[in-house]
Amino acid sequence: MAAPLLVAVVVGCGSSKSTTPAAPKVSSGNASPSSSRPVTSPTTAKASSGKSSGSVDCAAVKSAVAGLIVNWQLVAQLPKESDVSQWPERVKLIGTLPEFGKQLDTLQAQLGSNADAKQAIEFMQAANAIVEKGLSGDATAPQQLAQYLGDDLTKTLTKQVPIGLAMSAAKCG
Repeated sequence: MAAPLLVAVVVGCGSSKSTTPAAPKVSSGNASPSSSRPVTSPTTAKASSGKSSGSVDCAAVKSAVAGLIVNWQLVAQLPKESDVSQWPERVKLIGTLPEFGKQLDTLQAQLGSNADAKQAIEFMQAANAIVEKGLSGDATAPQQLAQYLGDDLTKTLTKQVPIGLAMSAAKCG
């Protein structure tokens, strides 16, 4: 059920264009995906344990996506708050932003073999690295995040679509 919801949320906010925009390049002044978080590689198990055929842990994917949807939207809107001292209060009100990196890592480990999903996840891992700088008090983070995400909120939100499609392809939807 999470995959159709993910796609429905994005499609409801998206444009009528059928292509997913390419991720913007991160310049040398911006953050890149964090490599400090451990990534667990997928393991195989019986379908009765919540895993689909193959090596995707559908229970882990669904759990990660449940929090990711709100966090993705929160990250996309954080550049509107230029005062990073307000970011910690904002993230306490909605979502599970402190878990966003782990959610992205879980999806990377489980769905990263899908090139489009991998690109979308990596895009948000880089955005999350900038958010983490802002939450640590870096006053340049709002400008960096705004530059990285771009002006079109729809483009940022529609980057979720490949994750929903990869979930469906893995029979996790």
